[in-house]
Amino acid sequence: MSVDLLKSAEIVAAAADFIEEHGVSALTMRALGKALGADPSVVYRHFADKEALLVAIGSALLAEVDLSEAFDGPTPRERLRLAVMGLRRMMLARPASGLILTTSGNNPSGNTVELVQWSVSQLRELGLSGNDLVLGYQALEGFVFGITTYDLSSQPNPLEIRRQWFRAAEIPEFDDISRDTAHIAAINAATFELGLDAILDKLEAMAKR
Repeated sequence: MSVDLLKSAEIVAAAADFIEEHGVSALTMRALGKALGADPSVVYRHFADKEALLVAIGSALLAEVDLSEAFDGPTPRERLRLAVMGLRRMMLARPASGLILTTSGNNPSGNTVELVQWSVSQLRELGLSGNDLVLGYQALEGFVFGITTYDLSSQPNPLEIRRQWFRAAEIPEFDDISRDTAHIAAINAATFELGLDAILDKLEAMAKR
């Protein structure tokens, strides 16, 4: 059993690296087997099809998110903020895997369930309960996955595509920010933090009602 689990993890890691270099559309069991130096049947022994492998890649990405800083936050609001920021950083660092995580549907795994349960515990500590707790969780989850998907969706170079869009809009206020992709990355980050803080402000207000 331990050998099988180790091999599955190796396959998932190799598949994640493959899609970051070649894109999701290029991933096939045959191509992955070739990259691993193995027969494609080795991959099929662990994953029924490409979709199952993609779900595993998304789950593995969640496992890579470092929440140690969030766990040490002084308040539930700050812990939630740090966790959401950490998840976004990991998705931006591995964009192909990040897009898989946001678009693979509701396929709960151990990593997903644990993160959901921890997030809900923070919302409870914040003071939310009942329907407000559900709304709070949905707001945070939808925001981090939604806006990060938007920021990553224009592959293969979303920052450059966004920069060109700002230039094409011919709006004076966009001129400086669209000088280079570093400015685009900075405005994306600032926009994300603005939205996240607005949601957390609202959740705190709901908890005090």
